[in-house]
Amino acid sequence: MDALIANARFHFHKRLFETNTLTLTTAGVASNADTSSRGSKAIARRIVDILVEEQRHAVSTVDKISGQTLGKQFETLTMEFLRETFPYLQNLRPGNWTILQLGNNNKLKTSDFAQYEHLAYLNALTTQNAQLAAALGNDYLVAPDVVVYRDLYEDSEINAAQPIVDDEICKMADIRKSNGGKCFCKVHDAQRPRTEQPHRGIEPDPQPKGTFAAHRCCDG
Repeated sequence: MDALIANARFHFHKRLFETNTLTLTTAGVASNADTSSRGSKAIARRIVDILVEEQRHAVSTVDKISGQTLGKQFETLTMEFLRETFPYLQNLRPGNWTILQLGNNNKLKTSDFAQYEHLAYLNALTTQNAQLAAALGNDYLVAPDVVVYRDLYEDSEINAAQPIVDDEICKMADIRKSNGGKCFCKVHDAQRPRTEQPHRGIEPDPQPKGTFAAHRCCDG
């Protein structure tokens, strides 16, 4: 395998098995399966079988690992995969990009990104208003786990080739550091609302149980 993404994907899958992020129980259920869904269990098991048969990975048998632990491990491996690949796409996505895993110990929070800024306001409002909190529930809460974002630009960078902006124009543009703009998150791995987290080893998209989204670990 000479292609960068092919090599990185193989390493990503290998690390899923080596870290026991992707395992089987003694009953043959994969750790990324929704255990309440027959279809989910069948799809997840088939993914494991393909990776073992075609790529010669070794799968461990583990009956009990915390879903939260598995989720954190998967976030870390996903971040590492992106760091091995995305920086080489400068010809397609130029810019000074940062790839990181958000968490309680990270200085960056969800509201630091432009498209999630409103969630901080919503959270403040629902904290003060029980009726609003009951009406909204927590469906509006999004917790990005792994983010890819482009840093803000100095005006000197924007105007490097010719004058593009000045003090009188583009005063609301988030990408300009002089505007005090916020980073714009381009890619994220979003969790479900906290009360709807199923037992899983792979962070799913906010879709109903049993969907293919729960098994996207094979995509790399």
